[in-house]
Amino acid sequence: MERNIAIEEISDGNTYHSRDVVAMGCNDCAGCSACCHEMCETIILDPYDIYQFELALSQSLEQMLSNNLVELGYMDGFILPHMMPVLSEDDEMPHCSFLSPTGRCGIHAYRPGFCRLFPLGRYYRDGSFTYIHQIHECHYPLEQRTPVRIREWLGIRMLSQYEDFVNEWHYFLKDVDGYFHMKEEGSKEKEHICSYLLGLFYGVPYDTKQAFFPQFYERLNQAKKELSME
Repeated sequence: MERNIAIEEISDGNTYHSRDVVAMGCNDCAGCSACCHEMCETIILDPYDIYQFELALSQSLEQMLSNNLVELGYMDGFILPHMMPVLSEDDEMPHCSFLSPTGRCGIHAYRPGFCRLFPLGRYYRDGSFTYIHQIHECHYPLEQRTPVRIREWLGIRMLSQYEDFVNEWHYFLKDVDGYFHMKEEGSKEKEHICSYLLGLFYGVPYDTKQAFFPQFYERLNQAKKELSME
């Protein structure tokens, strides 16, 4: 999800890499689950997130949709899955479908990339990205936050490969979006491409007994060939 806003308005104005230390520790959320209520529909799921869900739940995307765990929506011109907001009797606002009654994440080890990032964001520029600290997002007092190294905060194995994937996926969608802008509004070809990408990268289950990244790049190469983007 792209935001056309100056980073100084939403962050401390700095950019970071995974080796850097940022004051964002929040005492293990201190029992807070505000972000699991407020951000649910903005948690867009990328193909790696779906692979992680398939590992955790032994369900395909189709089954997750049927079980009201995730839902589809339009984001930046694409049809993409996002976290499903649900409303319980005790809640004043919807919360993530994976939030437990005690206010903890039920799939914490397999949580989406956006959830791992929070309150960090990604700042894409010149074919790559860096991290930014979105200081206004988390409810935990800024002056009480403790220093944490970004790679430890993310807790992702093979982080360099993951960051390469994130970058590839972002700029691939950006290139496809550029192709869309050359088409007329309501073009059937645009609708067809959106459905094709959704099916290729999300609809066909990944082999959870095999590593994700080779499977993703095989599909990415297939899509680029299909769309004449090689």
